[in-house]
Amino acid sequence: MTSAWCSSAANARTPRSHTGLKPASYTRARTALVSRRDRVRTECAGPDRRAGKVRMQESAHARQQELQIVNERGEKLAATWTDRGTGEVVVLCHGFRSKRDNRVNVALTDALTQLGTVRFDFHGNNESEGEFDYAGYAHEACDVRAVVQYCRTQLNQRVRGVLGHSKASASVLLYASMFPDEAPSRIIQVSGRFDMRTGVRERFGDAILEQLERDGVVTVQDDTSPPYRLRKSSLDERLALDMATVAHGFPPAPCALLSVHGSKDEVIPVTHAYDFERCVDPAQHTVVVIDGACHRFVQPEHLRQLVQHCISFLEA
Repeated sequence: MTSAWCSSAANARTPRSHTGLKPASYTRARTALVSRRDRVRTECAGPDRRAGKVRMQESAHARQQELQIVNERGEKLAATWTDRGTGEVVVLCHGFRSKRDNRVNVALTDALTQLGTVRFDFHGNNESEGEFDYAGYAHEACDVRAVVQYCRTQLNQRVRGVLGHSKASASVLLYASMFPDEAPSRIIQVSGRFDMRTGVRERFGDAILEQLERDGVVTVQDDTSPPYRLRKSSLDERLALDMATVAHGFPPAPCALLSVHGSKDEVIPVTHAYDFERCVDPAQHTVVVIDGACHRFVQPEHLRQLVQHCISFLEA
């Protein structure tokens, strides 16, 4: 499938040098990305237009509505629309095994007085339908696409930007690379992972990985969430995801990227932010490191700084 995106990318972009990514391997990986993008573009021909209103809350400054947005697989995604009456929204995406009302999303929603927000649960998470997938990045990219399209066509809102935290950083960047002609002009990744090979053994340990290699599937129980089934195919998908290729596929200007990371991130080291810095045109990319902040920006001052940087970027 030939597209304007493919031809313009080939004419306008040449791979920047990057450790571990040579031009030949970049070309092969890029071809794989375009192939996947075209396949998922077909699968995502358009989200179901059905919506279910659960409750409405109004205040002097905002109206809040609970929604159900149907993705291309027919799964209902639970979402919350905070309407500021300005005709513009930011789509907020949660991280691994999290939910739409996490502290980062809520803090941003409260602080964005000139922009509404739509925050949602990815498929298989919290109140959304579907099975949780340890990887599932292309599926999540289609979730993002369904929500963005719903905001535009059903809520009649201009989408100013999309933000993803932690795991969702990869899904949001993949969405922008797969559908560059649809992506909003502002993309934000918070605590994003560049090298997908890292963090796996730290999360699961040798025993689970050995069982996974032997049986192909294993039930994982952590301290904070219900158990889930980890499949070897999901792990393989994550290990095969080349974020350098995804970053090189970032849409051209006026699309811009903000990467925010804590200097004391205990889950994804801050060096990952600098890796992204080498892969996206510096004229389009701003990297902000918040001194002392951890992965989830637990300290109020760190969360305040994160919110302020995001607002400044979105309102620029």
